[in-house]
Amino acid sequence: MADRPYPILTQSALNEPVAIVGTDGNYRYVGRLVVDFDAAGVLIPESIDVTVSGAFVTDAQGVLDTGNAEPAARVVEITEAVRNVVTIKDGNIFGQTSVYLNGNRGSVRTEETNIGNLIAEANLAAGKRVDPNVIVSLKNGGGIRAPIGVSVYGELLPPPANALVGKAVGQISQIDIENTLRFNNGLTLLTLSAVELLEVIEHAVSASDAGSVPGRFPQIAGMAFSFDSSLPAGSRVQSLVITDAAGNPMDTIAQRGEIVGDADRTFRMVTITFLVDGGDDYPYANFPNTNRVDLAEVMTEEESGGQATFAVPGTEQDALAEYLAANFSEIPYAISDVSPENDERVQNLALRADSLIMPDTIEDFFDISLNTGLNMISLPLMPSTPYTARSFMEKTGATMIIELDATSQKLIGWTANSTGDGFSIEGGMGYIINVSKPKTVRFSGRAWQGSTSSVAAPKHPLIPKPWAFVLRAHLEGISGVKLAVYNGHTRVAEAVESNNYHAAWLDMNRESVVSVGDTLRIEVRDATGVLIRTLQQKISVVDVRRAFTELRLTSADLIPKRTVLLANYPNPFNPETWIPYHLSKPAKVTLTIYGANGSVVRTLALGHQSAGIYQSRSRAAYWDGKNKAGESVASGIYFYTLSAGNFTATRKMLIRK
Repeated sequence: MADRPYPILTQSALNEPVAIVGTDGNYRYVGRLVVDFDAAGVLIPESIDVTVSGAFVTDAQGVLDTGNAEPAARVVEITEAVRNVVTIKDGNIFGQTSVYLNGNRGSVRTEETNIGNLIAEANLAAGKRVDPNVIVSLKNGGGIRAPIGVSVYGELLPPPANALVGKAVGQISQIDIENTLRFNNGLTLLTLSAVELLEVIEHAVSASDAGSVPGRFPQIAGMAFSFDSSLPAGSRVQSLVITDAAGNPMDTIAQRGEIVGDADRTFRMVTITFLVDGGDDYPYANFPNTNRVDLAEVMTEEESGGQATFAVPGTEQDALAEYLAANFSEIPYAISDVSPENDERVQNLALRADSLIMPDTIEDFFDISLNTGLNMISLPLMPSTPYTARSFMEKTGATMIIELDATSQKLIGWTANSTGDGFSIEGGMGYIINVSKPKTVRFSGRAWQGSTSSVAAPKHPLIPKPWAFVLRAHLEGISGVKLAVYNGHTRVAEAVESNNYHAAWLDMNRESVVSVGDTLRIEVRDATGVLIRTLQQKISVVDVRRAFTELRLTSADLIPKRTVLLANYPNPFNPETWIPYHLSKPAKVTLTIYGANGSVVRTLALGHQSAGIYQSRSRAAYWDGKNKAGESVASGIYFYTLSAGNFTATRKMLIRK
């Protein structure tokens, strides 16, 4: 660094002089040392030419300070090639920030930072796109490799402009994202009990002694905790709470170092695949029944948001790019980083008082009157045990419930016949429920902190109108499809696998969205959008009264109308790819790979297969990029032909190494 002696002189184990000439990372400085050595190869310290030796800033002035020597032709060639790549990436914009995003090593490994919060929230949003039950996110600070922004003479600024590509000050590009998340870790969903989640957080701060910068230190979303690194192992975490989108406590997991409530209650989380596989010694492998899902294996481009295509869906770079595009493309991110004394999510008790300790108070009560039919309601008090869609419906006697997911801006429905617990019920959020008769429901708990709850039930209409409605599709042995629901000529909603195939819609003007006798048209499409089957569902009196209808499907109901060969994925690929297809009737299936010259490279005999959809990685044809001799084939264009009975089709693919 320019503010240190250059070189740093010390001595070896043999008491010979040694000059340390390292410079700062990211090539912000270059070093030069002009020195003599004696006949024995020992450095002569007094020979150092201080007029030309030193660390030089890699800017225009730095070039002049080093003598402005003409660069070698090969250096220019390499520099131009790198510049072209960097220029393209720096012109690929996803969002903007008006503040410096602190990704410095000494910060992200010791305290909560604004870039840590942003990345954890992006990962949480990605997790929710696949599983709406995901409520917490944890990312290791060691995986954040650089800030997004620059330091100019001590002033921390947002990313600079790049006139070559029209990038404005504050815009965040692909290269900014790749630079800070260089490992591009995959994201993994897990289910942990309260005691397991507390163990994870305890581990996350277990190496945070004074002066340490452990890579395991957490950056989080959906929760907050306090810790005291001076306490014995196993008791460093003093408080741990689950929070809603506004940061308000929803559930208290630990207070004063002790578990609160049912230690076996569970929480769905998103974290880093590297950590789940044992990175930074995280203890995830010790936990049974976590229902692990690796997003990079299952997440489609459409599910991820579809705005960023430079990284694989289900990875950190893609999650951050999609989150920025969805939330900060028009309005810049504007939350400045604060000192650790003011951190709210990760509270270091050596620097601040614990604000997460909940006072022991007497619970309040609040009565809500519900009318027959649809009601709009919010949770008036913070309960000691958080509600899920299931328990909230049981509390109110509702037949269905709808929420608006703030991340995806889509309606999420749940019915009395749905399986599982459904989504979490949060304070300050509005929910639509349907009840079969008027009633008064008493809620107990403490007043919400930092948020207000509005409670409103509509006046009972003379003729009940279903202004909100849910379709629940129960699919037996079917996955990887999407259902588009139409009423007349208007698309109503989509039911996707990540929401357990629930479609929900409403009219905020309280006009009917369906009527008795209406026929819903339901299009079943595969992950690529290919139409598999069109179905019809007639709305009955019972459906209107309970504000939901059910559709039950088996794999036999979705036999494709025609046999088709689909595009392989990924494409281009290296070294493996999956080749999907549909069979309209049983057939003996063979897949043949040809080279560009027409020679047979490999034949895959898939055997006799029943009619159905062979599209997911578990069912599609798989090619490992090897020929019939087991040798990896060269880069280039290849063709693949599917033969199934009388059906034959050929498509093209590309191996790029």
